Amino acid sequence: KKPYTTRYLNKQNIVVQAWGPLQWGETIDLLREGYRLILSHVDAWYLDCGFGRWRETGEAACDPYRPWQSVYIHRPWQNIEIDRQKIVGGEACLWSEQVDIDSLDSRLWPRAAAFAERIWSDPLTDPFNGVTISESVYTRLNTQRNRLLNRGLMAEALWPQWCTQNPGMCL
Repeated sequence: KKPYTTRYLNKQNIVVQAWGPLQWGETIDLLREGYRLILSHVDAWYLDCGFGRWRETGEAACDPYRPWQSVYIHRPWQNIEIDRQKIVGGEACLWSEQVDIDSLDSRLWPRAAAFAERIWSDPLTDPFNGVTISESVYTRLNTQRNRLLNRGLMAEALWPQWCTQNPGMCL
């Protein structure tokens, strides 16, 4: 927080990881002050969210569940007036409080693959045309899911098997 960032963090040699939602003022302030950031947005890229509380009181879980589509369409750099070059990366987080060896794969995949495509290639979406995710994205991520299944990982399904067998019939 101000004034400590500018007093103690040299923006020439420091990269800040910003946790929390984009709406938190600190993230925007850091970008406007010229810091380079790695974004880890709880409102889209926390993959452990939405599985309920693990204790009765306190902040033990975040809600709601983030399906792969929410992960995929999150483009935080499109709606803020900043130098996009200052966003040097992103991180999808899956904290281990409610995950073990039996639930890791299904909670991680294919949402991490959707995140990877978004952060690495940032494909355009067309919300004005009523289509934010094209069928080619579904089929591409489903192909990746099948690779993971063939390697023994228990990745969750993206859509009904019928859609894979009947291209062009689901979206």
